[in-house]
Amino acid sequence: MADVKQVRQIKIKTGSLKRNMKDYTSYKNEEQSLQEKLSLMQTEGKDEHDIRKMQEQVQETSETLATCKPRIENAIDDLESCIATFTEQGGESLAPLKETEEWQQAEAVITEAKAFVEAIEI
Repeated sequence: MADVKQVRQIKIKTGSLKRNMKDYTSYKNEEQSLQEKLSLMQTEGKDEHDIRKMQEQVQETSETLATCKPRIENAIDDLESCIATFTEQGGESLAPLKETEEWQQAEAVITEAKAFVEAIEI
């Protein structure tokens, strides 16, 4: 049977990676939505103060979005190093660990996240 602590570590790091990817997607959608609102405000000739405040919101979201890619890359590295550490330790617990759902999911999420990072445009 796989070590519960190892399985838990993999599960936590996988969850962190998935959360970071979800955050990026959420911020990207928010940025697009705010850009559309800003464009609408400008074409409708809204108050200059309101337009400036909306521009600030767009800027803050863009700055936050720029921090997402490094966080995703760090989460990928953390998960890969965790898996590599367990692989290097080897032993009789490695085979059952590789058969766990968490290990399989971690490998799938790493592959997905690498493709996700490649598609990010900053």
